[in-house]
Amino acid sequence: MSHNNIGARIKLARETVQLSPASLCTKSQMSSARLTQLEKGHRFPSREEWKELSRHISLGPYPARCKLPAPQERWAADLPRSSTPERSLTVRLASARATFETEFERLELVVQSRKDFRACREFLESTALDSGDEAFFYLRLLAEGALPCAFSPLRAGYRTFPVIDSDTRRVVGDVRRPCLELIDEQQESLIFPQVPLLVANRIFRLDALVCARCPRQRIWIDLEIDGPGHDFTQDRRRELQLRMPTLRVGRSQLSEPNFIANLVRLISEIRTERRVS
Repeated sequence: MSHNNIGARIKLARETVQLSPASLCTKSQMSSARLTQLEKGHRFPSREEWKELSRHISLGPYPARCKLPAPQERWAADLPRSSTPERSLTVRLASARATFETEFERLELVVQSRKDFRACREFLESTALDSGDEAFFYLRLLAEGALPCAFSPLRAGYRTFPVIDSDTRRVVGDVRRPCLELIDEQQESLIFPQVPLLVANRIFRLDALVCARCPRQRIWIDLEIDGPGHDFTQDRRRELQLRMPTLRVGRSQLSEPNFIANLVRLISEIRTERRVS
């Protein structure tokens, strides 16, 4: 979700009083990464953040969020596939190439050699991504044999919170989304990139919603790909609100030789812990 008007408002107020980003961060005790996210419109400020910033720059009343759908629209009728992403695939892949260099070239060649390369390319082009790290993550999955497909989280069994349509901001139900199917000997995982959820009148966009399933169990996991400068201050509160386990992946892990095997193992461990509890 974009909040460019709010971000421009914060930046203008800061520049009006001739405060540098570093100075405002020091005064408000806010991380530089978080302030950058707010000023670029990538995140919506909390009331506490707005109040603290207003002590040092003139912001006015707390801005209202976009109007959310009425309760009766909670589960809309079946819709076609989710629409084209707002984030350019070319930009994300270029960022991944610059960061991971040689490894990226190798993975790209492996994916291009697949018999279903066209389906792999379609998956990447239809998936909204937030960073080059995410692009590299999905390229690794495809290189390791993950199968591109389109499926509905609702039809797969996800019921905790409704999924939001990225374009209309409406709550929808049975919508097919691009995803990857990752199969090993013990379980099958469906990985849905960039899934926005309506949680207690707030919209949370998950880097990936993962469904780990075996014959007798199905577990849902929030998978987050954290790049440099990630702000961890609100993560714990978010995890509690989502009511599902969170699996975090850092940039250093993405380039590990056994990354996919480790990912499958971690997903399996979460599934086992949930079964025991």
